[in-house]
Amino acid sequence: MSARYHEFRGHQWLSQPMKLQTGSLRLVADDYLRTGDPVAYARVGKKATVYKVIRDGRHMALKVFKKRYALSENILTSIQLNSLKTRPGLSVCSRRWIDVAEAEDIGEPGLAWAILMPWIDGEPWTALIESRRVLTQDHCLALARYTAMVLAALESDEYVHADISSSNVFVQNLDGWPRIELIDVEDMYHPAFVEVRSPPDGTAGYAHPKNVGLGCRNPYGDRFAGGVLLTEMVVWQHPELRAAAMSDSLFAPRELCRPGAKFDAVAAALDGQAPQLGALFRRLWWSSGLDTCPTLQEWKSALADVNPELTPLRRALWTSRLETEAAQRVRQDQQQTSLLEQSYCSECGQWIPDFEPSAHETTCSRHPASQKQETGAPLLLPPDPNQKFLPVWPTFPGWRGPPDASHPGAW
Repeated sequence: MSARYHEFRGHQWLSQPMKLQTGSLRLVADDYLRTGDPVAYARVGKKATVYKVIRDGRHMALKVFKKRYALSENILTSIQLNSLKTRPGLSVCSRRWIDVAEAEDIGEPGLAWAILMPWIDGEPWTALIESRRVLTQDHCLALARYTAMVLAALESDEYVHADISSSNVFVQNLDGWPRIELIDVEDMYHPAFVEVRSPPDGTAGYAHPKNVGLGCRNPYGDRFAGGVLLTEMVVWQHPELRAAAMSDSLFAPRELCRPGAKFDAVAAALDGQAPQLGALFRRLWWSSGLDTCPTLQEWKSALADVNPELTPLRRALWTSRLETEAAQRVRQDQQQTSLLEQSYCSECGQWIPDFEPSAHETTCSRHPASQKQETGAPLLLPPDPNQKFLPVWPTFPGWRGPPDASHPGAW
């Protein structure tokens, strides 16, 4: 704690705000000194330390690069990354920088080329691994689906994060619609981006053994690490695999792309979830390099087709949705069709006239009399990556579309 405290104490803005061109900036020092929790207010990474600060009443992140990485190229990188700030999972791409002149004006030359960006709440995936956090099948699948959507959308537009790992993926809203945010995006690859000094070679537990020394700044750079991450998320529901995980990844570096008991257990768990997931994992595992790994779009499609059983969580969400929409229809029916006697379908939640219950039974997809065999999509689905953080209903292969507004049970 003392080392972290001295990092804070070295800046004059510990006790007084520093004035930037766009407003004042103040370190969240009072909270830090009161709680003594350095993790919540400073994150030390490979190339920089990220401080939690307050700017105009909002929590922001100030990324101060270590001396060898405090380069003017960071400005051009920030300009390029700003174009991605509206994409799901890339909020940190909304940023501005502090140049040398501004750093000297505020009396903090050490802040030259520092980056000001949104503070990302949540917790890194590595924290869930280290704590062996229990996640349900619903949450594991929803989290993997959203992550696959984010990564596949990047790959389809030739963007590559280049250092996908548990520490660079922040998980949010695990109690509802899980989503992720990517951090440490300064080394992202795109054909139009400038080259970076000291490009990443991958993180232990996520780096392809046959790609050591070659770097990940290429069109295929996220395929292996992304596949390993998605595998972790899908199988995290199994207690025996959680217990066998390392401190910051499911696999140890020496276990990657080699036969062994853990590989067999993970492959079997994926086969039990969906055969297509097991097939993708085996292709990933025995790939000869990044370019022969399954694409992230393949992972996205395979995860979209998985349809687990109706678990208690999904049933509760289903029931809550039906009750809410049924109540809304009650109010509408009372206003618009008050002269007709109405009855309630206990199977789908639709209100129907008393004089045609038999007709409804043959059209209701939830009623036993309809004898329909289509399974449809599970209730718990991640949001559409094209609409940030909104719980909408994306279209998956084999799915007949979202529920009709007048018939919420019609899957």
